[in-house]
Amino acid sequence: MDFEICRRKRYWSKYAAWGGWKSGAPPPTRQAYLLNKLDSRHTLMGRATENGVRWALDEQQAGRAPTAEAAYEAAARPLLNRAWQDSKSGAWQQNPKNRIGLHEHYYPQLHPNLPGDWPAKLRAYVMRCVDNFIQTVLPRLRTVTPDQEVVLAAPESFSWEGLTIYAVPDYVYQQDGIWHIHDWKAGKPSAHHLKQLAVYALWAHTKHQVSPEAIRLYVEYLHEGRVAVETGSAALLDQARSFIQASAMDMADYLKEGDPQRNQPRPREEWDMTPERTVCRRCNFYELCAPEFTDSD
Repeated sequence: MDFEICRRKRYWSKYAAWGGWKSGAPPPTRQAYLLNKLDSRHTLMGRATENGVRWALDEQQAGRAPTAEAAYEAAARPLLNRAWQDSKSGAWQQNPKNRIGLHEHYYPQLHPNLPGDWPAKLRAYVMRCVDNFIQTVLPRLRTVTPDQEVVLAAPESFSWEGLTIYAVPDYVYQQDGIWHIHDWKAGKPSAHHLKQLAVYALWAHTKHQVSPEAIRLYVEYLHEGRVAVETGSAALLDQARSFIQASAMDMADYLKEGDPQRNQPRPREEWDMTPERTVCRRCNFYELCAPEFTDSD
């Protein structure tokens, strides 16, 4: 999450950008909102993969046998083409909520070693993820019918001790009293994914009254073609509560009077910047923090 990566990044994305979509928003707020909407080639790969996965799943449920090529052409390629056009032309800046801008186009100076064939590599990456889904995941979902799928709100959230917690798994279904919760990952494994699983279990238990033992959680690493599986338990829910509580306490230190109910941020300069400039060079808000960098940065 933003806060764990960089306190200042959380300030820009959560507070400084708020209201930036309004026509009368002041320029700093508008700029923070605009930058907050930037994607990268990595997040775009994930979005295109999700499109292909959903298309393939729908095809299977309709009684057809999907292929990675067909999924790419029908669901992933249109997104990638539109994103490239919107980003390269700068058109996304006029409608950042509904169009896609890429970090690589907005900050070309931060990507000096980006290979010239990166769009082709992006396509190959998405194709591999979708093909692995079709070969390794889809067979496990062959008995799932649309009426067993859990329709999720946009976004899903639940309340815990006065806090609103967001939990947005990619795919959820029920069979024989068991809730199966899946998250598609196009990128590399991360320890944070285990925390995500715990929060998803707490979401199912708190919002939908699912007993811990009736929860199964899956992180599908599509590029590698493997899955990490976790079974719900009381201990897992406790892990989620501890993680949320610790995060809330850390974030409260950056709020006026430490009050999450008021949720008023302390001044920008009191939100610490990460000392890792490699992280900064990947951040959407690079240009907003750059004036505070020293010559050695």
